[in-house]
Amino acid sequence: MERSLNSIIAESVRAAKVQLEAARCMDRPALTAATERRQDLLFELDFVDTAHIRMTDQLKQDLAELKMLDMRLGKLLGAATKIFERLNPGHEAKTY
Repeated sequence: MERSLNSIIAESVRAAKVQLEAARCMDRPALTAATERRQDLLFELDFVDTAHIRMTDQLKQDLAELKMLDMRLGKLLGAATKIFERLNPGHEAKTY
């Protein structure tokens, strides 16, 4: 079953909120699970037929919120990485 772009983006917003909260709480398992869910949703986006997409107000709002959440998540994780690097010099964070 093919889902709509609106549905995938709305679910991406929910997953990004979970990512942000997990990062704030330093809950690694929850952050990992939410990140994996976001990756699945991004993969699903590859199969959305973009030929007939209508940019509704709700879609615009969800896309703007997703962008803001991603920016906040990046800043939070970047700050956490800097703190851990200062507390544990000589050891680099595991990245993928």
